[in-house]
Amino acid sequence: MRAHSRLHVVAPASWLLLVLLAAWALPVAAAPLAAEWSFRLLPGDARGAAHPDLQQWRPAQVPGAVHTDLLAQGQIPDPYVGAPEAGLQWIGLADWEYRARFDVDAATVARAHAELA
Repeated sequence: MRAHSRLHVVAPASWLLLVLLAAWALPVAAAPLAAEWSFRLLPGDARGAAHPDLQQWRPAQVPGAVHTDLLAQGQIPDPYVGAPEAGLQWIGLADWEYRARFDVDAATVARAHAELA
């Protein structure tokens, strides 16, 4: 390989490594997401007409999944008992919305990037 060709490979790789190391060295602002979460079927979702009660905010467990939240609320049968899976497939096709409120300080809000953990 010619020296000129090596330069085309080494220079961009060195630049990428430098950028990644600089980004890694930046302090990370982290806000814990331990909060009271709630979820609902996104208004306007095509499945909303068949499940209008699910468009209301309900308590949720995060981390978790919409299926376990619906099961905990008694809105769906246990998918592992019997064979209700065909009747529950709409859940994975629907759009769901989760929300929580938590406090952050002004310095975190002013940052261009903040990790939520």
